[in-house]
Amino acid sequence: MTAEIFGLDGLIILFILLVPVSFGLALWASIDAATRPDEAFRRAGQSKVLWIILSIGGAFLLGPVGGVLGIVYLAAIRPKVKEHQEVPGQFYATPPPPPPGWWLASDGRWYPPESAH
Repeated sequence: MTAEIFGLDGLIILFILLVPVSFGLALWASIDAATRPDEAFRRAGQSKVLWIILSIGGAFLLGPVGGVLGIVYLAAIRPKVKEHQEVPGQFYATPPPPPPGWWLASDGRWYPPESAH
């Protein structure tokens, strides 16, 4: 049925276009997933490693399936991960050191010099 609509030449051209587009989508999805923090995936209830493997594996082993998985990641998973990703620098930043003279109490809090007396 498909051959009747497109003809054999049309199917070959469609396949030739489909493979690079699918590969590009899968590559985009895997790079995007690799650059997002692990913590954002965890908070979104997803697995960073799983989505990287699915994208790359789908592209190399299953061809167009990698593109479909890339679309699923980019359309459904990526927005959830971005929602749980905080502003860069705040999420993993260490707190600034206390001002000189402050002391660390046994309760784990820092207190100013006046309260030490």
